Amino acid sequence: MHIAAHNIDGIASVPSIQKLHNLLEFGKENNIDIMAISETNTDYRQEYFINQDIKSKVYSIIFSERDQKTKGSGMALVIHNKWMKHYYSVVRISPYILVVKFLFIQREIWVWSIYAAPNNQNMRKNLIDELIIAMEGHNRSVHNTVVLHVILGDFNDTINNRIDRSPSTGQPGSQFLIQLSQLGLYDVCRSLYPDAEIFTHEKWDKNKSKSGPISKSRIDQIWITHEPDVIPVEFSVHSSQMITTVIIDPDLGDKHQNKRIVDFSKITNVQWENFTETLDREIEAWDFQQLIDGFNCEIQLRDGKDNDGEEIKRRFNELWDN
Repeated sequence: MHIAAHNIDGIASVPSIQKLHNLLEFGKENNIDIMAISETNTDYRQEYFINQDIKSKVYSIIFSERDQKTKGSGMALVIHNKWMKHYYSVVRISPYILVVKFLFIQREIWVWSIYAAPNNQNMRKNLIDELIIAMEGHNRSVHNTVVLHVILGDFNDTINNRIDRSPSTGQPGSQFLIQLSQLGLYDVCRSLYPDAEIFTHEKWDKNKSKSGPISKSRIDQIWITHEPDVIPVEFSVHSSQMITTVIIDPDLGDKHQNKRIVDFSKITNVQWENFTETLDREIEAWDFQQLIDGFNCEIQLRDGKDNDGEEIKRRFNELWDN
């Protein structure tokens, strides 16, 4: 099972739904089976319409509730359809906790998708309480199944500030994460790479140089219960810059021009419509057929004379520049 977590920072608007399409494409390319998405800013009432919009033959999405008064809530679980045949129940505990259950022969997997918003201690206490009830209340002799609990998402906490934060600090680790370990769960990343500096979040100073982040942290995590036949084999971090953030070069002719990062969640519907209309006009204005014909002509002229691929590439670039 390949599982992943990502804070998508909103998919409620028309422009930002494209982030979800990009994320699903990333999941498909990387064989992701289950992905937790936090901060969707939408809820289960939109579940049917969003699944219809994405028209995915690979994935289905289950949504949580959302806090109507607070931006930065709402969970979702993206599930590969080969696993959906094992899905049997969903529990929407809160706008910050979503539990989806899968049933196998003598095995259950409960996937907890969470978003621990900064300073939201009630959510953290709620999760610990729910975990205690779930883990103590499941009588294996009655259900005849072993339950693997998988908790993943944006924890906004670290347990070892020496290696989970940069610059490192001497502050004690999160009591919330310590409680998770006391319940019999463990951090998958640290089980594989106990001492490595691995970060999932970067903080940038918007008013100063963009040469580098001012801090890094590993706040996005995956925790699972100890089971002798469940063995983590790999943990990796992927940049989301080209997945749920779009890079636009404002001047294609200037290769030294700084690139602009556009946050989908801050684009209005009017801006998005203007962009798509402009793009349509630009595509119509470009004579792609002439470019293709010229390139094919170059290939035919070179055919049988030499196999210099670099020369063909050079001529193609000349045609493109013209």
